[in-house]
Amino acid sequence: MQHSEMVTVGLHWGTGLGAAAIWVNGRLAFASAEERLTRRKGSRTCPVHALTAGLRMLGLTAADVRRFVVAGAPALQHDPHWLDWAATHKVAAPRVVSVPLMAAQWAQAVGLSPFDEAAVWCSEAHAVAGGGEQGRSGVQSRDGVRAVRAEPGPHGMGAAYGAVTRWLGLRPDGDEWRVMGAAAWGDPGRYAQAWSVALADDPERGLRFAPGLWETAPDGGLQWASGPAEALFGPPRHPEAPWESAHFDLAASVQALAEGHVLARLHALHERTGLRQVCLGGSVMLNSLANGRAALEGPFDAVYVPFAPDASGCAIGAALLGAQQLGWTAPLADRGQAGVSSCLGRSFDEADVMAALQAARLPWRRLEDGEREAEAVARLQQGQVLGWFQDRAEFGPRALGARSIVADPRHAGMQDRINRAVKFREAFRPFAPAVLAAAQPDWFEGTRQPASPYMDKVLPFRAARRAEVPAVVHRDGTGRLQTVDAHAPARWRGLIEAFARATGVPMLLDTSFNVDGEPVVDSPQDAVRTFQAAGLDALFIGDLVAARPPCA
Repeated sequence: MQHSEMVTVGLHWGTGLGAAAIWVNGRLAFASAEERLTRRKGSRTCPVHALTAGLRMLGLTAADVRRFVVAGAPALQHDPHWLDWAATHKVAAPRVVSVPLMAAQWAQAVGLSPFDEAAVWCSEAHAVAGGGEQGRSGVQSRDGVRAVRAEPGPHGMGAAYGAVTRWLGLRPDGDEWRVMGAAAWGDPGRYAQAWSVALADDPERGLRFAPGLWETAPDGGLQWASGPAEALFGPPRHPEAPWESAHFDLAASVQALAEGHVLARLHALHERTGLRQVCLGGSVMLNSLANGRAALEGPFDAVYVPFAPDASGCAIGAALLGAQQLGWTAPLADRGQAGVSSCLGRSFDEADVMAALQAARLPWRRLEDGEREAEAVARLQQGQVLGWFQDRAEFGPRALGARSIVADPRHAGMQDRINRAVKFREAFRPFAPAVLAAAQPDWFEGTRQPASPYMDKVLPFRAARRAEVPAVVHRDGTGRLQTVDAHAPARWRGLIEAFARATGVPMLLDTSFNVDGEPVVDSPQDAVRTFQAAGLDALFIGDLVAARPPCA
């Protein structure tokens, strides 16, 4: 890369995943969560490994960076990881600034969107330390931000959802999608009366928790006070206990609450702004069920959710704000373009791939042009489960065809097999359909056909087609789809197109390339190790394939 002074770095840690993003010459050039490199799932530490890897990949050094922008880290000067990295790389204090986390959240929600003007709503899981802001809403246009309303913390939908996640024996700020998966198996009405006691939704002040029911958890989040909560919602689930009907009902009830809350807020925002488009950000917008209802039933014609709406995405927002502060960008709404790829992480050359395979003593074969898709489709039709490792790693919580596990969605037992023997997780958790965008209207319901390029929306399958792809249809008849169009990685799109030509089904089962409790794979070494540990049949990694049993 030709070195330039137009380089900013965005960093986030402490609240949610630690992550780093690098902005170069008017484009987002790199982004990665720290957990991908350290292999410690949920890592909230300063992302020095991600930052170092990104600079190295782009051919940059710390001296090329004009500004380091930290999102929501008031204790920056006391963080030993940052202090060591800054001292080693001679980063002086004047080049380091901080911005409020919610400002960075807003910036990344609108900065990657395709809209010239849009309503914006960001909602975090908890209030930002020191700022007290749990969310904000308003309008972003070419002329800048206007009509912003702050949502004071610490109360909010994300905090309520996290408290239920904790009560169900799961990890808040990380396991909420387990609750979403469980919701389809429960009765949301069972705890409706309990929620009317636990929460009040004030149009001006937002959600307010009942006094005495909530307390601060050891990790700084909110949790239920055991006595009052048990009287309302029953005893908490032990993390190792089996799931019972009461647990599924509680999951269904908080999910219904979240969907109603999101729709109500969007109707109020639309009434206030009169705009046709909306950008959504914040970890609450990881709730793809609520996003799907917002797109299908909400008041806005177009709903944009970035690929990393959670706190890790604040690294992107911070990098964009740093560039804007230096006068390098037009207003952030100008930064976005339709089809922004989430593949912003590390890439690896064939020497790295071969070294990983040889170190593991895995036999491999090279695939020429056209052979990759043909062999993968043949294996999929035989019922095999494949590891798919191509191009740059995705940024954000979802695998979108670069670090994926794929299978044939037509096999009825495939969901159970992958949950049990590959991912090692609960049987009720669903898998996503990655579908060619042009085929979406044939498979999914709704007069609107909202795009979902980042698996950000759950939509109902057409009833007549559900039996054709049972492995990706959830219990309630829905799927958290990824729409795959011309902006998707070429090899990923080519694989689905080849499968469609062979089978008439324009979609694949897609799930992240990891096992339960581990981050998504990042490097070839990660991929090989996970391939060996999980029940995968073949690994397609770059132009090579390794398989079990050994390749002929």
